[in-house]
Amino acid sequence: MPAPWGVNLSRLAPFAVCLAFGAALPAAARGQDKGKIDDVEKSAENAENHESGHHGHDHGDDDGGGGFFWLIRLLFHSHGHGGVAPDGAPPAPEPPGQGYLDYPYAGPADRESFVLRNVTEGRTFSALTADYFLDDQSSLRAGRIALEGAYGIGYLSAEYSFYREPRPDGTDYLHLARVGLDGLGPLGDVGYVKVGLGLQGLVLDNGRGAGGPELELGVQSFPGRPFGLGATARLAPLTWEGGPLFGTGFVDLMANGSVFIGRVELQGGYRWTRVGLGEPFRGPTVGMRVWF
Repeated sequence: MPAPWGVNLSRLAPFAVCLAFGAALPAAARGQDKGKIDDVEKSAENAENHESGHHGHDHGDDDGGGGFFWLIRLLFHSHGHGGVAPDGAPPAPEPPGQGYLDYPYAGPADRESFVLRNVTEGRTFSALTADYFLDDQSSLRAGRIALEGAYGIGYLSAEYSFYREPRPDGTDYLHLARVGLDGLGPLGDVGYVKVGLGLQGLVLDNGRGAGGPELELGVQSFPGRPFGLGATARLAPLTWEGGPLFGTGFVDLMANGSVFIGRVELQGGYRWTRVGLGEPFRGPTVGMRVWF
């Protein structure tokens, strides 16, 4: 089986088209005087005002919030280096462990299991997801792309979301990005539960940014051919640059159902995201996931 991150670039074309279409699609004009992304900007301002009022003076880059912001930025741009076995050392034997089919429902009809037990091969899976979000209370729209891969019980994911909110006086933008590392446990033989930690960051169009550690809990099930069900909850305390450490709460909830056509999974669901105390982003999502 190919490495979990080996991706045929020609297969990425549908996702690029999906994201470009989502970003360019004109939203319904609703005459918003106050946008939801405005609430996120106010969260940043409130954090700065709270820090300023608490300490009575500006700490500059030496305050806790500013220091943590630079740590977040460093982690987002850091690259790991794998270890190298000593010359001449034989490779360590690979113990039996958890494995997977090439993709859900890849086996015969009488073998619907996705999770395999005590195997030494087929211990990886990977997938690429693209979807489109429509806020059901405003003109806010978003595109999201996510890459995930697993080896045994380890699960690594990276994700980017781009929000666009047209308003009478202009258009607001918001970027969300995250990386995560989870452990996978079997959900019977038809799916898995994931629990782990990540790093969540966001950037507004005015240049303000925030980041913080994230807790993720998710479940993915393939109950019967050709259907799938999934749900994910993420919680993160965010630090705005110039604000107090972990001064703003972040909650991201997603759920979806899907139908498989071979390796392609067509998805429909709902996403609810809240930053600070502002109005949440909430509404339906449509998209697809391709398994490699």
